Amino acid sequence: MFELIISLISLTLAVMLAVYTYRVSRKLELLLNAVRGKTIAKMITALRVRRKRRKRYMVFELMSDREVSAGLLEYEIRNTFKKLFGEVHLVRAALAVQYFNNQSNIGVIKYSHMYRYKVLAVLGVVRRVGDAKVMAVPLRTTSSLKRALKYVRSVELSMRK
Repeated sequence: MFELIISLISLTLAVMLAVYTYRVSRKLELLLNAVRGKTIAKMITALRVRRKRRKRYMVFELMSDREVSAGLLEYEIRNTFKKLFGEVHLVRAALAVQYFNNQSNIGVIKYSHMYRYKVLAVLGVVRRVGDAKVMAVPLRTTSSLKRALKYVRSVELSMRK
């Protein structure tokens, strides 16, 4: 009687293992068929092709009630970006404040072209730099620092007049 119970239990386990193996193999087969599909194959080839990350420069105006230092501003922007999108995206974005004028409150941020909208989101989220309440307004995006600084000079001249 005991041997019969043991053999029934082992038969049940064998059947369960066979059903589980069939389900797993069926799921693997479906996955392989999906990978062989044209759209998935195109996506995989697109991922394999690595495009060069292009630098972009965003000119922005900082409206604040107090004077803000460039170092503290960069720290807040980088910290907010890190909180929102993580450290990996922060490194890939290559985010840096290239230029900031305390008197005119105009600055230039360098970033990777793939992170444009994330940088815009971060500028919208930053509300405090140290003790100062701030609001960053993006003015223009360029592909070279020279053009960004040229635009900054033209804005500063128009502000003086």
